[in-house]
Amino acid sequence: MRGEKSKTTDGLLIRGAKAGLDLQREDGSFPPGHAGTYDYSLKPVRTTSGWLLTFSGAYEITDNEAFANAAHRAIDYLLAEDARPHGHTFHVRETQDKDKCDGLVGQASPIKALSYSGKVFNRNDAIEVAEEVFTLHPFNRQFGLWKRVEINGTHLSFDRTLNHQLIFAAGAAHLAKYSDTVAQQCQAFLDQLATNIDLHDDGLPRHYIRPPVKDVLLSSIRNPEARVLLWNELAVHYYSKSEQRKVKEKNYYLVITTALADLKHQWPNHQIWSSETIHRLLEYMKTTEYKQIFEGQNDIGTGYPWLDHAITKYAFNNPGKKELEEWIGRTIKSEYDPSTGLLTRTASDPDFRATSIGKFMKLPSLSCEPAE
Repeated sequence: MRGEKSKTTDGLLIRGAKAGLDLQREDGSFPPGHAGTYDYSLKPVRTTSGWLLTFSGAYEITDNEAFANAAHRAIDYLLAEDARPHGHTFHVRETQDKDKCDGLVGQASPIKALSYSGKVFNRNDAIEVAEEVFTLHPFNRQFGLWKRVEINGTHLSFDRTLNHQLIFAAGAAHLAKYSDTVAQQCQAFLDQLATNIDLHDDGLPRHYIRPPVKDVLLSSIRNPEARVLLWNELAVHYYSKSEQRKVKEKNYYLVITTALADLKHQWPNHQIWSSETIHRLLEYMKTTEYKQIFEGQNDIGTGYPWLDHAITKYAFNNPGKKELEEWIGRTIKSEYDPSTGLLTRTASDPDFRATSIGKFMKLPSLSCEPAE
């Protein structure tokens, strides 16, 4: 266990978890929010998963039974019918003309939370459901990509978005310790990743995955389901000169790098980390354009650039403690709300963003000075 100190990131995590205790509802769930500026009608799955991770981390530090009790109630909610009404994938959102599973990204949160908390609280049922839901998603080994699965079990197309594929793989990092199938798929995903990421000349990743077009064309002859990936090839050319699209891609840059950080911690020796693709992607952090990410907050990306910068650097560049503490201090100054104990000062959707206090679990315990 790491010791609790009031002016450390551990201390902030614990205080945030205590605040979360008051937000938990009778059925074990939490207020769902509305996914920031996307303004979706959400179910409580993602926020409940986020709080479950936070309680698990706080319990590991303190052995406080209040966190254990809240975690068990959250697990019970995620295992119940409301979260998985058809016994397939989790019901994450309720919007017209969109899937209710919220692609791969909606499933990543409960898979991650259940597998992590299952270890902490010896809940094999949580780990088993996490594995069940993960393995429901068809995995194409040729491309190293997963397809979406609707909450009624219907197989949908490939999730075409790069950050969604990465977040899904990262969400299974803890689960891979318990399942050979999960570990093998995630490693196969990493094997193909360098050819699926498409970069601008400056190293900024494009929004969509982009497998080699020759491979997609050849596969489409035998497997019509692969044809959906041709849309990504067309999208690259359609958006090639779109400044608006590049702004979106810039906002998602740290979403991508923090997912990569999770994967690197789990598979530190994989060859992907020495690839030219990852080298160029991380070199983007040296550009003037990258520095503009810190000039304002947004709810399209993570909304916590200094914190995500620290998480990324910690995984890839072995920064000194002083540097990490400086970046955390900037996060506290701009985002920490001392009245709630959460990183919600500028959030337009505080219910959805409240669980971000759990991001401190990705770092060692660091000194910080909360804003008063």
